[in-house]
Amino acid sequence: MEQQDINNCPGRVNRDIGQMIVGVDMKLKSLKFDVENFRQMLVAAIVMHNLPLSFVEYKGLRALFSYFCPEVVLISKNTVKADLMKMYKYEKDNLKNMFAELSGRVCLMANLWTSNVTDGYLCIIVHFVNKDWIL
Repeated sequence: MEQQDINNCPGRVNRDIGQMIVGVDMKLKSLKFDVENFRQMLVAAIVMHNLPLSFVEYKGLRALFSYFCPEVVLISKNTVKADLMKMYKYEKDNLKNMFAELSGRVCLMANLWTSNVTDGYLCIIVHFVNKDWIL
């Protein structure tokens, strides 16, 4: 009987979820699912990619989440909105604290323009040096 090369193993190419919980040493690994971390990452992805809040209610996405972790608690867009407001408050407080530590080393620039359909826009750019004198 010939010894098979590991690169020819069909299980190596077809990566299913079952293989993800078996380590190289062939011992089962327990996967811990952190609900809070999942929700924070989901809200961050929605913000990062400018997705609608109803993104979490898409049937395909719900099926994907259920496939990867059957214990996942599927959330609604209202829950995402509450988590988003929590994240906003947290980041706003961080910025306030950071700016409170600055001693006048802030430069604000404003840019105004209108679009072709006469919508007005304002862009504020902040340059600052932190307490360690890093721009």
